[in-house]
Amino acid sequence: LEEDLPAFIIQLPLKDQQIWINRWRDLEDPLFHPFSPVDGNTLKNLLQLPEGPQLGSLMAHLCHERAFGRLLNLEESLQEARIWWDHNSTLL
Repeated sequence: LEEDLPAFIIQLPLKDQQIWINRWRDLEDPLFHPFSPVDGNTLKNLLQLPEGPQLGSLMAHLCHERAFGRLLNLEESLQEARIWWDHNSTLL
């Protein structure tokens, strides 16, 4: 969506276009430029998690949670990772 977002933005009302363009240009905006708050190596080392698709799914989950402002620091991210892993690792 990153490449196409400007095209979508110009479809918004004029008053909203500048707000959305500014957010898109802001590389620190977690909703427009999401990334996991914890890298895979840190998760593997601190939580003793194995490599694999489950780790990727966990990182995608953490990215989503950060994008919506539900993870504010490393401690919260690791706590959420533990909860997610305990709940989902046996399902995958």
